[in-house]
Amino acid sequence: MLLSGWMDELVLERTIDKQTEANYRRSILRYSQWLGHAATVSDLVEIQINRWLKSMEDSKASRTVLGHKRAITVLWNWLADRNLVKRYEMQRLRKIKVEQVIPVAWTLPNVKLLLDAAETLPGSTSCGVQASDLMRALILVAYESGCRPSDLRALRVDAIQGSRVTIVQHKTSVMHSFGLSRHALDALGRVIRPNATYVFPASRNTIRRWELRLFSAAEKLGFSRRKGQALGTLRKTHGTEVCRSQGLEVAARSLGHISGTAIAKNHYVAPDALPQPSAPPALINELSNPKRTKPLPSDRHGRTGGVRRSVG
Repeated sequence: MLLSGWMDELVLERTIDKQTEANYRRSILRYSQWLGHAATVSDLVEIQINRWLKSMEDSKASRTVLGHKRAITVLWNWLADRNLVKRYEMQRLRKIKVEQVIPVAWTLPNVKLLLDAAETLPGSTSCGVQASDLMRALILVAYESGCRPSDLRALRVDAIQGSRVTIVQHKTSVMHSFGLSRHALDALGRVIRPNATYVFPASRNTIRRWELRLFSAAEKLGFSRRKGQALGTLRKTHGTEVCRSQGLEVAARSLGHISGTAIAKNHYVAPDALPQPSAPPALINELSNPKRTKPLPSDRHGRTGGVRRSVG
């Protein structure tokens, strides 16, 4: 039976979100394309998988390759649990090394430039909401809540009770609460339509189009962003600023994490907001050794560490 067919059964048995399912199916398709035929259970062989993974390393990002590996092994494990295929040997599967990416958040002055730019946006969405109101509300709520973009798009009107908002996070299915300022609530009041179910009256594609126009307007005011950064970066700004003022544990909770501080530290909080690393005791007391504070002599080439004497 084809791996794609077994994937149909896996998603019937397990609750897998649509994006993850799409990623799994994409990995099966890529493996099939590399094989030159639709992949079957008989193609789940360590050496074959390793050749496929290695073939992608020069053209794909390491995280992409690791994602394909994980997708195949999830299905492989599921099939092995049903005795439909021999279990793979972990030590024989190619290891994919992924470098840690340092989190980069927008500064508060940069976010304020986004708010200024939002005020200048002309036009409106197909449902009649002013683009300037939509973007201002998104910026404020994204920054104050630290929510993922998927949770913001799914935010329901009945989730807002006064200044408190309670949601079930789409990615983790865990309940999470946060508060909103008067400014954010006022901004929401301008975008919520009568009898609406969801707060933001725009699709993912619509928001993305206005987001790009927002960035273009903000860049004229001095706003800057790195390649690939979108409004989801405001989640990192939220985590960074909460960490800066209240510590890493509070930042992790504010981001909706329930597994400690590691995820917040590794993926959401900019390093300059983390506590300063402890220094060991000084080996040399500079105050009691004033001569040591003088600069080292340099040779005629400008190199420090003592002047070399000529021999001969």
